Amino acid sequence: IGKLNTYMIILSISLFFLLPVFTLLVSLFYIRGPHNYTEHLLHVFHVQTAFFIILGILLIFDKIFNTGIGLGVFFIIFPYYLYRSMKNFYRQGWFKTTSKFIVLNLLFIVLSIIGFVIISFISFLV
Repeated sequence: IGKLNTYMIILSISLFFLLPVFTLLVSLFYIRGPHNYTEHLLHVFHVQTAFFIILGILLIFDKIFNTGIGLGVFFIIFPYYLYRSMKNFYRQGWFKTTSKFIVLNLLFIVLSIIGFVIISFISFLV
């Protein structure tokens, strides 16, 4: 459990510093839309905040009731929330939203791994 908490802290720090980079990718995907970089950044921060709130609530639920279903429920609730958030914010059709949802999530995973490696390396040096 101690290592898991350390990894979660490293991952959250790396995500925080890489969100502007991810926002740049998002703004390139929606370059023809009416939103500027700052609006994209606010949306990305909003989604990340929802990510940590939902995850935190479900992990607390797991601890209180001694269950192991919180993470499973999270992987159902959060992707749905993210998809609906993208659909509502960018106001595109189902096909465009779904295709951009898939590609942006893959890019987000790659950025998360890169950030995790960089922050782990930096923390190892310190």
